[in-house]
Amino acid sequence: GIVYRIHTLIERNNEKTPLALTFHICPDYPHTPPDVSITSSHLSRKQCQDLRQHLLDTARSLPPEPMVHDLMLLGQNIKLRFSGDQTRIYRRNLDCFTTFRSHE
Repeated sequence: GIVYRIHTLIERNNEKTPLALTFHICPDYPHTPPDVSITSSHLSRKQCQDLRQHLLDTARSLPPEPMVHDLMLLGQNIKLRFSGDQTRIYRRNLDCFTTFRSHE
């Protein structure tokens, strides 16, 4: 399949944080959402997993039409907030958020 890799900056606790998003496009795309990999030297593995899960959940909720651009924009327009064992993922300029709680 096709692989897209995007390097971007996200807001994390009011600081700019580098993030690498990799989209793995399978032959059934867009009927099958792309797989997503996320890496950042400034985020923990758990935080990257939480962000990845957020993007995958979003991809599954979209209609079966091209979505990589929308997911890329979502990845670029998020803010992360951490509190104890929680990661909150906000969409920039919106009040909605997703909360992930560590189960470790």
